[in-house]
Amino acid sequence: MSNAGLRVAWFTDSGNSGVETLSAHVSSLLAPEVALYHDVEVFTDTTVPNNFGLPSSHYLTAYRQHQQKPFDIFFYQLEDSKACRFVRAHCGLIPGVTWFHDLFYQDLGPEAFHTSPWETSVAQYHDPSVRFYDRSKAPHQLWPRAYRETSISAAVLFSSPWAWSEYKRMVSARVEGLSGEHPTEVLSIPMPVTRRAERTSADTLRIAAASVVGIEGRMHKVLPSLRGLSVPWKLTWMVSAEEEFAARSLVQEFGVLDSVVIRVGKTIRNWEDILDTTDVALQLHVSVFGHLAPFAQMSLSQGIPTVVSRAGQGEDFPDTSVFHVIPGSHEGRQVQEIIEAVARHGSSACGSNGRKLVRTAHDPATIAQTLSSLLTDWAPHVAYVMDRWERLRCRGQQTLLNEVRALVEQGDRSGVGPFQRVIQEPLRDLGWLK
Repeated sequence: MSNAGLRVAWFTDSGNSGVETLSAHVSSLLAPEVALYHDVEVFTDTTVPNNFGLPSSHYLTAYRQHQQKPFDIFFYQLEDSKACRFVRAHCGLIPGVTWFHDLFYQDLGPEAFHTSPWETSVAQYHDPSVRFYDRSKAPHQLWPRAYRETSISAAVLFSSPWAWSEYKRMVSARVEGLSGEHPTEVLSIPMPVTRRAERTSADTLRIAAASVVGIEGRMHKVLPSLRGLSVPWKLTWMVSAEEEFAARSLVQEFGVLDSVVIRVGKTIRNWEDILDTTDVALQLHVSVFGHLAPFAQMSLSQGIPTVVSRAGQGEDFPDTSVFHVIPGSHEGRQVQEIIEAVARHGSSACGSNGRKLVRTAHDPATIAQTLSSLLTDWAPHVAYVMDRWERLRCRGQQTLLNEVRALVEQGDRSGVGPFQRVIQEPLRDLGWLK
């Protein structure tokens, strides 16, 4: 670990919840590399040791540690998963640099998130004369985009250029620096290039899919198109446990039961095993919800021809590195022709450009160096935002204490009021009063 550089509080899911997240995968690759440049401490929502090889604490201790020995930057990773709810909570307590793996969220989170009066808080950040929100009124909700989390972050990163483009079209008041800046960049998902053993030529073309069962996964287009292939084929379809029944029903409906293997468990380990014997990978997805990482990048890193939809995060990949299909009436025919082209020209020849893309754009060491430089460049701006946000928190705390005092002492005629007798000492124990 580096003793120089910044003191960084790294918030991430640990991967120990039983639900595999992109955040945990990224942290395992990047956190140790960034620690070569900065003093990094990892904060998760569990006390179970993680695999990052760095000092780690429960996130509920972060604020106290910050008071005792301030961090220079709080770094958050956020995605559409209940495992990341604690990150969504803490980024509202202390603003920092937030790396968004998703911009659209199906998970509303606890009510305190999706009914948060964050717009008033941002207005108060800019103008201390703005009164605190009237709790008798319902706040303005802007679900499903992450308006709240992007607006209260001092700086934002996106792992998807498509999501970054969508974000730039969003209009909201945001916490800004002294000169009105709100930095934003794209940072690619890290993925090491791996080399699989050369496959011996086989009569049967092996196809892998990591698409969801619903209409946004496009498997209702893929399965009937596979029946028309002129070459023998086998499909391994990786799905979550919740999707298994629907996947088997879909396979049966299209009459390809004997040619499809359903692999239950949407995990990195399962996808690695499947890719060992794969000639072409399908990562079709047309929804604004969800992300293709890390499975698409894993396929490309092994030089496997990868097919994505020209929609959502499928647009992140250049035409020279993946096969794009256009969702619609001719989608199945496009998939069929791509697979037959791979059968004619060979998997290695059709997937070599994908491997080159991962080598140049997704190298973990290079991405860690870029992230380290961004944190260093943004540190003065983040410090300014953190200081102003803390002053807002102190104003809110004092306003709340005054409100509590007025409530408990209403009508009291004793010399020593109930606030001083009953409430003052517990508040002092909590550190709210000196």
